[in-house]
Amino acid sequence: MAFFFLLLFALFSGACLALSILVPAGLLARRGENEIVSLGGGLVASAVAAWICVLAFTVAPVIGHVVRLAIWVLIAAGALSLVRPPLNRAVADIGWDGLTWPVLVSFAFGFLLLVAGFAGADLTDPFAVAANRFSHPLPNDNFLPYQFAQFLLSGTVPSPMNGDWLSSDRPPLQTGFTLLWTPPLMSADMAAYYYQGLATLLQMYALIGVYLLTRALSGSWKVAALTGVVAAASPLVIVHAVFVWPKLVPAGLLCVTAALFFTGEFDVQRRRGLVGAIAGLAAALALGAHGATAFVLVAFAAAALLLHRLPHWRFSVAGLGVFAVCYLPWTFYQRFVDPPGTRLVKWHLAGRGEPDGTSISDAMRASLGEVSVLDWIYVRWLNVKAIVAQPVGHLLDKLGLAFADDPVSFAAHLRALDFFTVSYSLGVLAPMVPLGLAGLAIARLRALTAATFLALLI
Repeated sequence: MAFFFLLLFALFSGACLALSILVPAGLLARRGENEIVSLGGGLVASAVAAWICVLAFTVAPVIGHVVRLAIWVLIAAGALSLVRPPLNRAVADIGWDGLTWPVLVSFAFGFLLLVAGFAGADLTDPFAVAANRFSHPLPNDNFLPYQFAQFLLSGTVPSPMNGDWLSSDRPPLQTGFTLLWTPPLMSADMAAYYYQGLATLLQMYALIGVYLLTRALSGSWKVAALTGVVAAASPLVIVHAVFVWPKLVPAGLLCVTAALFFTGEFDVQRRRGLVGAIAGLAAALALGAHGATAFVLVAFAAAALLLHRLPHWRFSVAGLGVFAVCYLPWTFYQRFVDPPGTRLVKWHLAGRGEPDGTSISDAMRASLGEVSVLDWIYVRWLNVKAIVAQPVGHLLDKLGLAFADDPVSFAAHLRALDFFTVSYSLGVLAPMVPLGLAGLAIARLRALTAATFLALLI
């Protein structure tokens, strides 16, 4: 029965997520926006609703419930407004298929992952099943967004929240989706199954983002669809869609920012404040889903400068303004409600994962003081090797599984590599990255400057 409820809840939560994307996407299309802006805006609007919801619950549960109900009413009203005839004329150039099928196909794949991941398993603890299903045994990070949501609903968030982790240590966007779309008065046992179904489908935002980015780059829905299929089959998506710590959600949102900023869309939209706001919100909400997004945003900024992607002031002001307005409330929570909220930042920047009371600057100073310049360069080189090494060799390793003397142990070894090594996690996409860069360099040899090539590498 537990498996039946898991799938039933996934269908319901998937319908809620789809509506939260497609209603604002349809409203944007009715304004005359193209497919990239409409669907990208719908994806971002869905995340904005979840973000507002979690911020409201951090103030007080009663405020959170009122805000959640208001969001439901707004989405229902928007859905009803879309049945009016003007929509059909306004989206004639896009068609509903261009908005709906990337969402529905992505969610259908997420549903298949739920079936593959949980069929026949003992679902007494769905979090433990997810942590062991497609990878080596993983920690309880998939449980933390759900736990934070339960504490917010109760009105009391302990500090620390889990072990020595604070509620402020991890950004709360996935918690916001959980609070927004979990039905009221659901029992704790059922809520755990509901959360797993919701969160797995939520990770499919990455596939929608991949579709949008590839569509903006290629102009072909067939190329975009094929890229989405290949990405869906990668260990990166399969592992992180079942073990639902929120790494794929920010990937999808960052694809929206990239689609609006690093493709031909930018040349068309660079003067528009609305598009700048969508790009800025996507970046802020990606940071609100996972702190490591900051590294990608730094790379985006460097690439924008190197590629001379300089937007009009309307685009810039709107993008930077909504970014600040969106993310500042969470920094307030980290600093004043459950301080300091800097553990992950110190871990990422200084390699100090244990809470020790030091500031970020002190931790970085101490970390850098422990290594020589040559050691620091060597570690950076190891990082680059981890990203680009074995783009083809990992495929041969997986073919070797059929000839291994101990296939069970060898498969466990490969699963660990799928998790920790970039080329293994990308699957068949891995060899396409260097091949694609080489092809681009050959095709544009005369125009390719050193700065452009460096930006592409970033």
